[in-house]
Amino acid sequence: MKLSKIACALVAAITLGLAACGGDGGENDAASAPPAGSTPGEGMGGATLADFRTSLNLQELMAHVIDYNAFEVWHRQGWIIGDDVVELFPTDDDGWIAAENAARTVAEASNLLLLPGRPLDDDRAWVDFAHQLHDAAMLAGDMAEKKDKDAFFNAGTDMYRACRGCHQRYIANVDGPPAADPMKPLEGRQAPPPPNQ
Repeated sequence: MKLSKIACALVAAITLGLAACGGDGGENDAASAPPAGSTPGEGMGGATLADFRTSLNLQELMAHVIDYNAFEVWHRQGWIIGDDVVELFPTDDDGWIAAENAARTVAEASNLLLLPGRPLDDDRAWVDFAHQLHDAAMLAGDMAEKKDKDAFFNAGTDMYRACRGCHQRYIANVDGPPAADPMKPLEGRQAPPPPNQ
C-alpha cells in the first residue's frame, strides 16, 4: 500500500517537473521573430523564404530523398524478361501502399528542388522539370492506390523521363556534352541500378 502511494507521488512529481521544464503552448510561450529584413509570403503562415533550412546540398537531397524514393517506385514496377518473365509489381496491399507512399514523397520532394539556393540557374526549365516530376509522381501515387499496374508503370516512366530530361540538361556526360555547371556526384557513392523501364 505504501509502495503504491510512493509510486503515485513519484509519477506526479515527474509529470510536474516535465511540465515546468517545457512550455505550455499557451500565451506564455513567445513565438520566434522572423529573420531581419524578411516578410512572410502569401499562404506561408508566419514563415518567410529566409526561414527555410536547406541543410542538405543538392546532391545529398537527390541521393537521400528524391532518388531513394523514386527507386522505391521503380523497383515495384515492370518486368524482368529472361528465360522466364518476372513481374515486379506489388503482390499485396503492403507493397502497393509502399509504392504509393514513395510516389507521394517524390511529388512533395519535387518542391524542395525549388527552394532558395537549389536551382542551378535562373531558367524556367528547372521549374518545368520539377513540375513534371511532381505531376508524374502524383499520378504514380494515384495509380498505386488503385493497383492499376499499366497506369502505374506509365506514370513511373513519366517520372523517369522528367528525371532524365533534367539530368541531360544539368549533369555532365548524360547523353551529351557536359553542362555548364554540372552537379558533382556524391563522393564514394555509385549510382543505383537503372529502373526496370
